[in-house]
Amino acid sequence: MKGLKDAGSARFKWPQFPNTTDSPVVYCALINAKGDNGALTGFKAYVIPVTQTGRTIADAGLDTTDRGPDGAADFCRRKGINLAETS
Repeated sequence: MKGLKDAGSARFKWPQFPNTTDSPVVYCALINAKGDNGALTGFKAYVIPVTQTGRTIADAGLDTTDRGPDGAADFCRRKGINLAETS
């Protein structure tokens, strides 16, 4: 995923992806990724713009907008995405 320092080591928790062929889709997930010190930082909410071709994800990356402390989690709640229901 574009925007992560070490995408191969990242762990994801995804809520149900919307049943849509619209593109792009603003989506949210919890991501535990390595920080500058090489250690996992703990799960944090991220906003993820997703481009689809039909029902296939063609591209996804981290939204780099500064949403402030807990801003991504608040944004996701306002969009109706429940990050507590992740797998």
